[in-house]
Amino acid sequence: ILPNRPLVYLSSSASISDVLELLSKHSILSAPVFAAGADNGAAQPSIGTLLGFVDVWAVLVAFLQSLPGEQAGWVGPGPRSTDT
Repeated sequence: ILPNRPLVYLSSSASISDVLELLSKHSILSAPVFAAGADNGAAQPSIGTLLGFVDVWAVLVAFLQSLPGEQAGWVGPGPRSTDT
């Protein structure tokens, strides 16, 4: 644990752009998500409103699953089946 570093967090109303910008700005791969009403930023939100965490991997997987066609079925790492 690094001392004197504020908690970097996201609001549940944050856009994907907000998520990626905040993670990049702070050079981190994940951040806690608090209920809407907490402003995105680097300050302690109210206790008891933690909803979960978001990370770069979750954003990437959601993006890949949203692609049309063959890529839409991709759900995780590893080789894809090449059954013929």
